[in-house]
Amino acid sequence: MKRIFIICLFLLVNLSFVFSQQKFNEEFQNKFTIADNFIAEGNYKGALPVFISLYGLDTTNSNINFNIGVCYINSSYIKTKSIPYLERACQNVNVDYQGNYDELTAPVHAFYYLGIAYRIAYRLDEAIDNFSKFKYYLSPDQIDLINDVDRQIEICYNAKKIMANPLVIKIDNLGSEINTIYPEYSPIISSNDSMVYFTSRRENSTGMLKTPEGKYYEDIYVAKSKGNLLSWNKPEQIGSNINTNGHEATISISADGKQLFIYKDDNGDGNIYLSKNENGVWSVPEKLSSEINTKSWETHASLSPDGITLYFVSNKPGGYGGRDIYKSEKMANGKWSKAQNLGPLINSKYDEDSPFISADGATLYFSSQGHENMGGFDIFTATLNEEGAWTDLENIGYPINTTDDDIFYVPTRDEKHALYSSAKLGGQGDQDLYLITIVEGKKKYAILKGAVFESFSYKPLEAKLVIRDVIKNETIASFHSDKKNGAYSITLPIGGKYEITATADNYIAQTELIETSDKIDVQEINKAILLKKVPKPDQKITINNKEITLGERIVLKNIQFEFNSAKLTAESKTELLQVVNSLKISSSLVVEISGHTDNVGSAAINKGLSEDRAYAVVDFLVENGIAKDRLKAVGYGFERPVASNNTEEGRAKNRRTEFRIIRNY
Repeated sequence: MKRIFIICLFLLVNLSFVFSQQKFNEEFQNKFTIADNFIAEGNYKGALPVFISLYGLDTTNSNINFNIGVCYINSSYIKTKSIPYLERACQNVNVDYQGNYDELTAPVHAFYYLGIAYRIAYRLDEAIDNFSKFKYYLSPDQIDLINDVDRQIEICYNAKKIMANPLVIKIDNLGSEINTIYPEYSPIISSNDSMVYFTSRRENSTGMLKTPEGKYYEDIYVAKSKGNLLSWNKPEQIGSNINTNGHEATISISADGKQLFIYKDDNGDGNIYLSKNENGVWSVPEKLSSEINTKSWETHASLSPDGITLYFVSNKPGGYGGRDIYKSEKMANGKWSKAQNLGPLINSKYDEDSPFISADGATLYFSSQGHENMGGFDIFTATLNEEGAWTDLENIGYPINTTDDDIFYVPTRDEKHALYSSAKLGGQGDQDLYLITIVEGKKKYAILKGAVFESFSYKPLEAKLVIRDVIKNETIASFHSDKKNGAYSITLPIGGKYEITATADNYIAQTELIETSDKIDVQEINKAILLKKVPKPDQKITINNKEITLGERIVLKNIQFEFNSAKLTAESKTELLQVVNSLKISSSLVVEISGHTDNVGSAAINKGLSEDRAYAVVDFLVENGIAKDRLKAVGYGFERPVASNNTEEGRAKNRRTEFRIIRNY
């Protein structure tokens, strides 16, 4: 009996263990499947805590260690946390790995991911070693993977070379006023450094919607400077005309601050839109034409200082590979020309992104996964020569470029500073905005600033301003003065001669000559531009071959009278017939005919004589077809001399008949 009891107890314990183990396996499988589905959706953030919970059950499981490493390597700013997990995964790899929940080994790809993690951590020799181990497992027919591994090894050697000659720079986080625990990226800075625009996925986004990866939708924010590039007021959303329940992201701003280019996700078809600043309010963005936007993906753009050339990114077919940089020219009719690829010096077989054309209109900054790259996206520069070809491609250098993604590089107009986004450890969290201060290689420059006014009333004017390089005989910038205060500001190269031409509707164009010095680091030139109104039709008249406008007066030459009388001489009548002809051409003008004398004789006699003579002229004009109500006769006697009455020459000048336009008829 006792023996039977022991046997039953043994069976009961074993049965309980079997049920418990079965339940454990079911839970493990369910969690693994959930996490695996997250990864299939690209939601590594969602998968990570699930895999971490499974890791707590078995820290030696190479399969779980591998998946945790993959989640970290695909995060924004904690990629190097993958290293210990991938190191453990690499201790037990299997070429026949299937990715099932019950596997205890890792795939050979663990060596590849560990190589990426080591590179990001600047452990370059260890990265090369792990890439080489991964390559060992590849068969000769896996050409794409072999080429990829060779490229990764090349990148590590590039990093060693570039890091051997570091730039002298300072990098500062813009702080908690700008950055949050959520991603901030794609900064834009106004030409006078007073405003920063950027994209954020923070929790108070419009619509409060999230992507499948658990990130809030993109919105655009703007902050005003407190006086320097490291001190900013609290950012605000740019406004409901731009931010919607969908994705909106900053791209670039025009030199005059009046045009804002933004990115919108149109059902997976990314496109470039334009919003205009009208009386301080950004308009509802309008989609750029089909010459720019296609059925493919357009992500970023930068407008040249003259407002003519738009550099933009697209992954449309026919490029050099992945996303390429293109340009389109604004034609005379205001439409964009057919886009042109910038060619193989700029575009590689990998992805290019985030072009930025500098204030000189000839230096292009952009990000690329190709060229002499030290990891992820690197920032490069190239120069546009006088023949219109791109030259002098150069990696901008370390530590601006790192072994991970470096993108959205936006220099200030003096190029002493730049803003960019990075997911560094020690930031506010995820991607943050940073300020780069370049200690060496500061550029000399000139700042031309001022305002445009109406010449008569000094009312501020919104005018189109065009800057032309006199020496090169080419336009280098085109922008508008501010509508509210007429102000403008632009950076010019040193040691040059430039013409600035201001034009506005119903005003006469005005051109000023500007010279910049090459002896001063920062030259500030202030230039107020005054525009005269264009006379309206019939607000001007030509008398004696001279054009006069409303309010102006002219002395009618050769108008003579018989001595001490108001009778016109024959010569005077011939002269006045020309006036008759001019008044008939400008048929809506009302004019004043005024008589003036010298001071010989009494005031009363002279005043009466001057009135009589003025009326004599009016009578002659009426007799020859000019309506009387268009003419006004006034006698001023010697009240308004134009010269001294102490000399015969002066008295002769004072004896005159004047013609003045009063108003429209």
